[in-house]
Formats: sequence, C-alpha cells, structure tokens
Amino acid sequence: MLLLKNRRAQYYTVDFIIASIIILGILSLVYSHYYISYEQDRSIYLSNTGEHCLTVLAESGKLSELVYSEKWDTLSQLIDLTLPSNVYFSFYVYKWESGTWTRIVGPIGENMPQNSMIVKVTYILAGNSTDSSPRKIELYLWE
Repeated sequence: MLLLKNRRAQYYTVDFIIASIIILGILSLVYSHYYISYEQDRSIYLSNTGEHCLTVLAESGKLSELVYSEKWDTLSQLIDLTLPSNVYFSFYVYKWESGTWTRIVGPIGENMPQNSMIVKVTYILAGNSTDSSPRKIELYLWE
C-alpha cells in the first residue's frame, strides 16, 4: 500500500514537471514573438513619423525654402517641433552635382547613439525657382 502511494506521487511529480516545461515553452515563444513584433513596430513607427514630418514641411513649402536658403537652424527647430518629444533626430542635406550626391551639411541635430535602433528617412526636393539642382534630406530618427 505504501508503494502504491509513492508511485502515485511519482506520477504526479512527473506530470507536474512535464506541464511546467510545456507552459514555460509556450510562454517563451509568446514572449519572443512579442519582442520581435515590438522591434518591427517601433521601426515602422519611426519611419512613418519621419515621413510624415518631412511631408508636412514639404507641403507647407518650408522644407524647400529652408533647404535652398540653407537655414539649417530654423529647419532643425521645425523638425523638432513636428516630431513627438520622445523621438530624437539628426539630418544631412546633399546636393546633386556632376552625377553624384555631395554633402552640403550634416549632421545637424542630436548626436546619434551607438547602441540604439536608428531609422533613416530620405526626402528629395526636385529644385525651386532659383536653383534647379535637386537636394536630398536624410533624416535619422531614434527614441
């Protein structure tokens, strides 16, 4: 009779261990999927935020005006006002010359972190009434 009780206890212990392993396995899969999804969502969020920022400035005419007049501090302030307060940025501006992009200015804004996810958004201006050469703005964003 004592042996039978010990055997049942052993079965319950083995059942408990197997159930624990299954539950921990499922939780680790759910957590890893959530973590990957969060990183992808964060990247998409930053990319959409940057595109929205540059599009709003371009549609208002301010982006072209400030880039072609080379008013970098004012452009930096407008970008800062357009972005959410938890998003940091830095940008470069290039000019199309002799078949290649030549950097005019950059980096303007915050210092880019070494250990953070950084998203780059590019916007190209085709020219304006006084200068027909295209300009490219590379906006780098991170949280």
